[in-house]
Amino acid sequence: MSMELLTKVEQAEAAANEIHAEALREAREVLKSAEEAELAADREASALNRKRAAQVLEDARLSAAAQIQARRDCESTERAAQRDQAMKRIDRAVGIILERVVTDGRR
Repeated sequence: MSMELLTKVEQAEAAANEIHAEALREAREVLKSAEEAELAADREASALNRKRAAQVLEDARLSAAAQIQARRDCESTERAAQRDQAMKRIDRAVGIILERVVTDGRR
């Protein structure tokens, strides 16, 4: 009977060792799967971050372009106003110059 008992203990130990080995294999697979999922999530997050950064840069570029255009429009309006003021003064300047020429010409 002790031999049977010893055999059963050995069988139980072998079964326990096999269960332990299978648990280790499953744990490694779960760990590998989790690591792969983490890498995939990292890649996805990196791609999303690159996309967001590109969008931020594009938004900044468009904003800067709009500000530059607004400034150009404002400066163009200011130059047109200055040109209009100069054109209004030209008649008077021509009159003054002619008067001086005529006055100096009589001497």
